[in-house]
Amino acid sequence: MAKGITGSAKTYVTNLGRYVRRLVQGEASTRSVLAGVARDTKKLTYAVRATVDDEDERDGKKLTELGRRAYNEKDYKVAENLFKRANLADPKNALALTYLGHTAYKQGNAHEAVNYWKRAILTDPNSTAADKAREKLAHTEKQTRGVVEQMEQRLKE
Repeated sequence: MAKGITGSAKTYVTNLGRYVRRLVQGEASTRSVLAGVARDTKKLTYAVRATVDDEDERDGKKLTELGRRAYNEKDYKVAENLFKRANLADPKNALALTYLGHTAYKQGNAHEAVNYWKRAILTDPNSTAADKAREKLAHTEKQTRGVVEQMEQRLKE
């Protein structure tokens, strides 16, 4: 089981003290001490990154939920901002991307909406969010075909 950030930091400080003691007492070379410090620094870096990633994911989910509330209240500018922040906090959040697409579409920017929906599908292809994005893409393509057909029909008249 992982120690977490606190346990990793305590181990790092303890080991650092041991390295310094061994160096001062002549029990270890500078090279071996630096190698040990580098190894422990790498381990601490991984622990910090894992903690930050977990926090970002939680923040992304919170921001997505707030964005959904704003979206449902038809406050699309606020929703867009929250979904963008959710995506920054957690780039793997396909739901935020899907809702960014919905929000862009509601604001009259179909091209931007299509790009967000495609990103949602690429981010997490097997998710419910990707399924919703696919549905919206199909609907938008069908509408576009309908408009093109109407224009062609008018040109023939």
